[in-house]
Amino acid sequence: MPIGVTVSGLGLIACTYGLARYAYGLFLPVFREQFALSGALSGAIATGGYASYCCAALLAQRLLGRDHARGAAGLAGVLAALGCTAIAAAPSAGVLAAGVLVAGSGAGLASPAMVALIVPAVMTPGRPRAKAIVNAGTGAGVLVSGPVALLLAHQWRLAWTTATLFTVLTLGQAIGATLIGVLTDVTNPLVAFTAAAVLAATSAIPTLHPPGGPPAPTTASHPTDSRMQPTLNTAAQSAGLLNLHR
Repeated sequence: MPIGVTVSGLGLIACTYGLARYAYGLFLPVFREQFALSGALSGAIATGGYASYCCAALLAQRLLGRDHARGAAGLAGVLAALGCTAIAAAPSAGVLAAGVLVAGSGAGLASPAMVALIVPAVMTPGRPRAKAIVNAGTGAGVLVSGPVALLLAHQWRLAWTTATLFTVLTLGQAIGATLIGVLTDVTNPLVAFTAAAVLAATSAIPTLHPPGGPPAPTTASHPTDSRMQPTLNTAAQSAGLLNLHR
Protein backbone atom coordinates (compact mmCIF):
# COMPACT_ATOMS: atom_id res chain seq x y z
CA MET A 1 0.00 0.00 0.00
CA PRO A 2 1.56 3.34 -1.02
CA ILE A 3 2.49 5.18 2.14
CA GLY A 4 2.85 8.65 0.66
CA VAL A 5 -0.72 9.19 -0.54
CA THR A 6 -2.23 7.54 2.53
CA VAL A 7 -0.23 9.45 5.14
CA SER A 8 -0.57 12.75 3.28
CA GLY A 9 -4.31 12.20 3.04
CA LEU A 10 -4.49 11.52 6.75
CA GLY A 11 -2.61 14.77 7.40
CA LEU A 12 -4.85 16.81 5.11
CA ILE A 13 -7.99 15.41 6.74
CA ALA A 14 -6.52 16.11 10.19
CA CYS A 15 -5.92 19.76 9.29
CA THR A 16 -9.16 20.43 7.44
CA TYR A 17 -11.39 18.63 9.94
CA GLY A 18 -9.66 18.51 13.32
CA LEU A 19 -8.09 21.98 13.10
CA ALA A 20 -9.94 24.14 10.58
CA ARG A 21 -13.49 22.87 11.11
CA TYR A 22 -13.90 21.47 14.61
CA ALA A 23 -11.53 23.75 16.53
CA TYR A 24 -14.07 26.59 16.45
CA GLY A 25 -16.13 24.82 19.09
CA LEU A 26 -13.05 24.22 21.24
CA PHE A 27 -12.20 27.93 21.24
CA LEU A 28 -15.80 29.11 21.52
CA PRO A 29 -15.57 30.20 25.19
CA VAL A 30 -12.72 32.59 24.45
CA PHE A 31 -14.39 33.74 21.22
CA ARG A 32 -17.57 34.62 23.13
CA GLU A 33 -15.54 36.63 25.59
CA GLN A 34 -13.36 38.31 22.95
CA PHE A 35 -16.13 39.23 20.50
CA ALA A 36 -19.09 39.42 22.89
CA LEU A 37 -20.90 36.65 21.04
CA SER A 38 -24.36 35.73 22.23
CA GLY A 39 -25.49 32.14 22.37
CA ALA A 40 -27.65 32.62 19.29
CA LEU A 41 -24.83 34.21 17.28
CA SER A 42 -22.36 31.53 18.33
CA GLY A 43 -24.78 28.86 17.17
CA ALA A 44 -25.46 30.69 13.92
CA ILE A 45 -21.75 30.79 13.11
CA ALA A 46 -21.44 27.08 13.83
CA THR A 47 -24.46 26.39 11.64
CA GLY A 48 -22.95 28.44 8.84
CA GLY A 49 -19.76 26.42 9.07
CA TYR A 50 -21.73 23.21 8.72
CA ALA A 51 -23.73 24.62 5.79
CA SER A 52 -20.54 25.60 3.96
CA TYR A 53 -19.22 22.09 4.61
CA CYS A 54 -22.30 20.56 2.97
CA CYS A 55 -22.11 22.89 -0.03
CA ALA A 56 -18.43 22.08 -0.52
CA ALA A 57 -19.18 18.35 -0.34
CA LEU A 58 -21.69 18.78 -3.17
CA LEU A 59 -19.13 20.76 -5.16
CA ALA A 60 -16.60 17.99 -4.58
CA GLN A 61 -18.89 15.49 -6.28
CA ARG A 62 -19.00 17.65 -9.39
CA LEU A 63 -15.23 18.10 -9.40
CA LEU A 64 -14.61 14.38 -8.91
CA GLY A 65 -17.03 13.60 -11.73
CA ARG A 66 -14.74 15.61 -14.00
CA ASP A 67 -11.57 13.90 -12.77
CA HIS A 68 -10.40 16.90 -10.77
CA ALA A 69 -9.59 15.04 -7.54
CA ARG A 70 -6.16 16.62 -7.12
CA GLY A 71 -7.63 20.05 -7.76
CA ALA A 72 -10.32 19.43 -5.16
CA ALA A 73 -7.71 18.32 -2.61
CA GLY A 74 -5.62 21.39 -3.30
CA LEU A 75 -8.63 23.68 -3.02
CA ALA A 76 -9.55 22.02 0.28
CA GLY A 77 -6.17 22.84 1.76
CA VAL A 78 -6.24 26.40 0.42
CA LEU A 79 -9.69 27.09 1.85
CA ALA A 80 -8.77 25.59 5.21
CA ALA A 81 -5.61 27.70 5.37
CA LEU A 82 -7.47 30.87 4.38
CA GLY A 83 -10.16 30.19 6.96
CA CYS A 84 -7.62 29.64 9.73
CA THR A 85 -5.81 32.83 8.69
CA ALA A 86 -9.04 34.85 8.81
CA ILE A 87 -9.84 33.50 12.26
CA ALA A 88 -6.35 34.22 13.55
CA ALA A 89 -6.50 37.83 12.34
CA ALA A 90 -10.20 38.44 13.01
CA PRO A 91 -10.80 41.99 14.30
CA SER A 92 -14.55 41.48 14.60
CA ALA A 93 -17.24 38.84 14.87
CA GLY A 94 -18.06 39.23 11.17
CA VAL A 95 -14.54 38.32 10.06
CA LEU A 96 -14.51 35.46 12.56
CA ALA A 97 -17.75 34.11 11.07
CA ALA A 98 -16.39 34.41 7.53
CA GLY A 99 -13.27 32.50 8.56
CA VAL A 100 -15.34 29.71 10.10
CA LEU A 101 -17.42 29.39 6.92
CA VAL A 102 -14.37 29.27 4.66
CA ALA A 103 -12.54 26.82 6.90
CA GLY A 104 -15.56 24.54 7.07
CA SER A 105 -15.81 24.39 3.28
CA GLY A 106 -12.27 23.02 3.10
CA ALA A 107 -13.31 19.95 5.05
CA GLY A 108 -16.20 19.33 2.68
CA LEU A 109 -13.80 19.06 -0.24
CA ALA A 110 -10.98 17.17 1.45
CA SER A 111 -12.50 13.80 2.30
CA PRO A 112 -14.10 12.98 -1.10
CA ALA A 113 -10.99 14.20 -2.92
CA MET A 114 -8.51 12.11 -0.93
CA VAL A 115 -10.66 9.00 -1.13
CA ALA A 116 -10.82 9.44 -4.92
CA LEU A 117 -7.05 9.85 -5.12
CA ILE A 118 -6.53 6.53 -3.36
CA VAL A 119 -8.24 4.58 -6.15
CA PRO A 120 -5.46 4.91 -8.78
CA ALA A 121 -2.68 4.84 -6.18
CA VAL A 122 -3.63 1.72 -4.19
CA MET A 123 -4.35 -1.76 -5.49
CA THR A 124 -7.87 -3.04 -4.89
CA PRO A 125 -7.17 -5.28 -1.84
CA GLY A 126 -5.59 -2.39 0.06
CA ARG A 127 -8.12 0.34 -0.73
CA PRO A 128 -10.49 -0.17 2.23
CA ARG A 129 -7.58 -0.04 4.64
CA ALA A 130 -6.11 3.05 2.98
CA LYS A 131 -9.46 4.86 3.02
CA ALA A 132 -9.91 4.01 6.70
CA ILE A 133 -6.48 5.43 7.53
CA VAL A 134 -7.18 8.65 5.61
CA ASN A 135 -10.55 9.19 7.28
CA ALA A 136 -8.96 8.54 10.68
CA GLY A 137 -7.31 11.91 10.22
CA THR A 138 -10.40 13.52 11.76
CA GLY A 139 -9.68 11.90 15.11
CA ALA A 140 -5.98 12.70 14.83
CA GLY A 141 -6.74 16.36 14.22
CA VAL A 142 -9.11 16.60 17.19
CA LEU A 143 -6.54 14.81 19.34
CA VAL A 144 -4.10 17.62 18.55
CA SER A 145 -6.50 20.57 18.62
CA GLY A 146 -7.97 19.61 22.02
CA PRO A 147 -4.76 20.04 24.06
CA VAL A 148 -3.83 23.09 21.98
CA ALA A 149 -7.15 24.73 22.87
CA LEU A 150 -6.49 24.09 26.55
CA LEU A 151 -2.90 25.33 26.50
CA LEU A 152 -3.38 28.31 24.17
CA ALA A 153 -6.92 29.36 25.01
CA HIS A 154 -5.89 32.96 25.69
CA GLN A 155 -3.33 32.92 22.87
CA TRP A 156 -5.85 31.79 20.33
CA ARG A 157 -4.42 33.93 17.53
CA LEU A 158 -1.12 32.08 17.86
CA ALA A 159 -2.97 28.76 17.89
CA TRP A 160 -4.87 29.53 14.68
CA THR A 161 -1.75 30.90 12.99
CA THR A 162 -0.02 27.62 13.82
CA ALA A 163 -2.99 25.74 12.36
CA THR A 164 -2.54 27.75 9.16
CA LEU A 165 1.14 26.83 8.94
CA PHE A 166 0.43 23.14 9.54
CA THR A 167 -2.28 23.17 6.89
CA VAL A 168 -0.01 24.79 4.31
CA LEU A 169 2.80 22.33 5.00
CA THR A 170 0.44 19.35 4.89
CA LEU A 171 -1.10 20.62 1.67
CA GLY A 172 2.30 20.83 0.03
CA GLN A 173 3.15 17.31 1.10
CA ALA A 174 -0.24 15.99 -0.04
CA ILE A 175 0.08 17.57 -3.48
CA GLY A 176 3.59 16.21 -3.89
CA ALA A 177 2.58 12.74 -2.73
CA THR A 178 -0.44 12.54 -5.02
CA LEU A 179 1.45 13.79 -8.05
CA ILE A 180 4.28 11.32 -7.47
CA GLY A 181 2.31 8.58 -5.75
CA VAL A 182 0.14 7.84 -8.79
CA LEU A 183 3.24 6.55 -10.53
CA THR A 184 5.50 5.44 -7.66
CA ASP A 185 5.50 5.53 -3.91
CA VAL A 186 8.51 7.71 -3.15
CA THR A 187 7.61 9.41 0.09
CA ASN A 188 10.81 10.39 1.84
CA PRO A 189 13.89 11.48 -0.11
CA LEU A 190 16.21 10.74 2.81
CA VAL A 191 14.86 7.23 3.29
CA ALA A 192 14.93 6.66 -0.46
CA PHE A 193 18.57 7.75 -0.66
CA THR A 194 19.52 5.55 2.29
CA ALA A 195 17.76 2.51 0.83
CA ALA A 196 19.40 3.11 -2.55
CA ALA A 197 22.81 3.34 -0.88
CA VAL A 198 22.19 0.07 0.97
CA LEU A 199 21.12 -1.66 -2.23
CA ALA A 200 24.16 -0.35 -4.11
CA ALA A 201 26.56 -1.40 -1.36
CA THR A 202 25.14 -4.88 -0.94
CA SER A 203 24.98 -5.48 -4.68
CA ALA A 204 28.78 -5.14 -4.73
CA ILE A 205 29.30 -7.88 -2.12
CA PRO A 206 29.39 -10.79 -4.62
CA THR A 207 32.21 -9.06 -6.54
CA LEU A 208 34.55 -9.09 -3.53
CA HIS A 209 36.48 -12.35 -3.73
CA PRO A 210 39.24 -13.87 -1.60
CA PRO A 211 42.88 -13.83 -2.85
CA GLY A 212 42.43 -17.28 -4.37
CA GLY A 213 40.27 -15.79 -7.11
CA PRO A 214 36.57 -15.83 -7.84
CA PRO A 215 34.59 -18.96 -7.09
CA ALA A 216 33.65 -21.31 -9.88
CA PRO A 217 30.43 -20.42 -11.70
CA THR A 218 27.39 -21.98 -10.10
CA THR A 219 23.66 -21.81 -10.61
CA ALA A 220 23.04 -21.60 -6.86
CA SER A 221 22.32 -18.13 -5.53
CA HIS A 222 24.90 -16.45 -3.34
CA PRO A 223 24.21 -17.25 0.34
CA THR A 224 24.47 -13.57 1.23
CA ASP A 225 21.68 -12.79 -1.21
CA SER A 226 19.15 -15.03 0.53
CA ARG A 227 20.07 -13.71 3.97
CA MET A 228 20.03 -10.06 2.96
CA GLN A 229 16.99 -10.08 0.69
CA PRO A 230 14.31 -9.68 3.41
CA THR A 231 16.17 -6.69 4.85
CA LEU A 232 16.68 -5.13 1.44
CA ASN A 233 13.04 -5.65 0.49
CA THR A 234 11.91 -3.97 3.70
CA ALA A 235 14.20 -0.98 3.22
CA ALA A 236 13.25 -0.58 -0.40
CA GLN A 237 9.54 -0.93 0.32
CA SER A 238 9.72 1.77 3.00
CA ALA A 239 11.34 4.16 0.55
CA GLY A 240 8.90 3.34 -2.20
CA LEU A 241 11.55 1.79 -4.44
CA LEU A 242 9.69 -1.47 -4.77
CA ASN A 243 6.02 -1.57 -5.74
CA LEU A 244 5.06 -4.21 -3.20
CA HIS A 245 1.42 -4.43 -2.23
CA ARG A 246 -0.29 -6.64 0.28
